[in-house]
Amino acid sequence: MNRQSAGLGLLLLALSATKASAHHVMGGRMPATFMDGFLSGLGHPIIGIDHLAAVVAVGCLAATHKAAPTLVIGFIAAMMAGVALHLHGASLPAAELLVAITVVALGALLVRHRQIPTGPLVTLFALVGFVHGYALGESIPSQPRFSLI
Repeated sequence: MNRQSAGLGLLLLALSATKASAHHVMGGRMPATFMDGFLSGLGHPIIGIDHLAAVVAVGCLAATHKAAPTLVIGFIAAMMAGVALHLHGASLPAAELLVAITVVALGALLVRHRQIPTGPLVTLFALVGFVHGYALGESIPSQPRFSLI
């Protein structure tokens, strides 16, 4: 199989992706209490294999880079911006597809084993963080005010 065939196959696979069902630790239902929301927030990056893969890849790439703190801070700040965008009701078209693409891009960088200049890597981490933050913030804006227990 040549590179073009593999690339086309990956593109078709990514385009066939559907919404993930791992968005909440309460059996897929939306959080109803503060504790549900807290557990969902803690659990989503772990039970959502796409987000876990992204966080692990970001950690591995940052750990081997001279600008590790800048990369991690940029990633986290961009995640917060993505959540904020979602909280303000803005829409990010094809968010799940973008999540998949970012995971594949991070994986490709890990396989490549080359030092990447700081500027492009900060930009990539910011884009990845923004997309994953938006996706992780999906359950927040639709929630009514709920009780603490």
